[in-house]
Amino acid sequence: MGPDRDTIVVIPTRFQIYPLCTLLGSIDTDPSVTRILIYDNGHRGFSKEVLLNLSYSPKITIVESPDLSIYQMWNAGWRNALEHSGDNPVNVAFLNDDCYILPRTLHLMAQTLRSDDSFGAVYPDFYTSIDAYPVEYHLQETVGTFGMGGMTGFCFMIKGELNQDAGGPIPYIDEKFGWWYGDDDITKQLEIASYKMVKIQGLPIQHQEGQSSKNLNLRETIIKDNQYFNEKYGEHRVLW
Repeated sequence: MGPDRDTIVVIPTRFQIYPLCTLLGSIDTDPSVTRILIYDNGHRGFSKEVLLNLSYSPKITIVESPDLSIYQMWNAGWRNALEHSGDNPVNVAFLNDDCYILPRTLHLMAQTLRSDDSFGAVYPDFYTSIDAYPVEYHLQETVGTFGMGGMTGFCFMIKGELNQDAGGPIPYIDEKFGWWYGDDDITKQLEIASYKMVKIQGLPIQHQEGQSSKNLNLRETIIKDNQYFNEKYGEHRVLW
C-alpha cells in the first residue's frame, strides 16, 4: 500500500439521523480523516439536541443546506476540500448517512487509493452483515456503479485533485441529476479520463438503502435522471 493523504468526508443527511450517529462513531477516530462535513438538508423530525451532540468532535462541521440537492451537497463538499487543501493532494470520501462501516475502513481506502497513480476512485465491498474484518483483501477493477456490479455510490473515495478546479480532468458532478446517476456521472468521467475504479474485495460495508427515496417519492425523478444520463452519454442503462 502506498502513502495516504488527508481525507475529507462528505455526508448529506435528511432522515437518517440515528444511523448517522453510528456511522460517525466509526469514522471520527479514523487516522486518515481530518474533516467530516455533514450537509443537513432539512432535518425533519430530528431534535436540535441530537444535531448539537454531533458537533462534539472538532473534525465535524454541520452545514445547513435546506435548498441543496444531494449532488449540490457533494459538490459543495468537494469544493470545500479543495479550498482547504490548497496545493496538497486530498482524498474526498462521499458517504450516505445510512451506511455502516468498521473503524479504519476509510484509512484502508485512502492507502489503497494512493497506492497506484492510475486509481481514480476506490470503494468497499457490499455485505449483508458485518462480523469482523476479513483476513485478506483483493483489488478488483470495475466499471459503472452498484447496479452494474460496480462502484457503491453510497460509499466511495476519489482523489480530490482530479477535479478541474485543481487542474485535473474531472468536472464536478452534473447537478441536473436529481437523485440517482450522479455517481454514474463520476464513474463515466473517470472512465473517459482513463482512471480506474477499484473495489477492495473483502472490506465490508452495509447500507440501509431506500429510506429517503421512499419518503421523498422520487421515482419520477429517478426516471428522468436515467433518461438524462442515457442522452448525455449515448448509453442505454436501465433502472434497477
